[in-house]
Amino acid sequence: MKNIKLGPAQREQQLLDLLYKNGPSTAKQLEEYLNKSLSNSTIRTILRILEDKQLVVHSKLNREYVYAPKQPKKNAIDGMFGKIIDTFFSGSSSDAMATFIDRESENLSAEELKSLLNKIQFLQEQKEQEK
Repeated sequence: MKNIKLGPAQREQQLLDLLYKNGPSTAKQLEEYLNKSLSNSTIRTILRILEDKQLVVHSKLNREYVYAPKQPKKNAIDGMFGKIIDTFFSGSSSDAMATFIDRESENLSAEELKSLLNKIQFLQEQKEQEK
């Protein structure tokens, strides 16, 4: 069975995360953030791929390109969640949340579960008031 790709590849995501964390950066700056674990030419290639995927934009500053995420991180996360919900859960947010909670239940503390329950109860009360 072929893997379904919903977002950037691992190295692409790594550079995107650095851009979100550090703000607009040159390829040379990204190379430094990575402690030179990737060559400058590899970084530039990945940045071009991210531009082709419309995840990153660049501007020219003096003689260097400065790269930045195309959209705020929250918008990117919202879009990715939407794709996951549509692809794997036929658009059902409640099925997606139930699956996530089941999958992560061992990693959630009693306090975190209580916080989730409080959030759900708050949202339920809001919905009931809208009626």
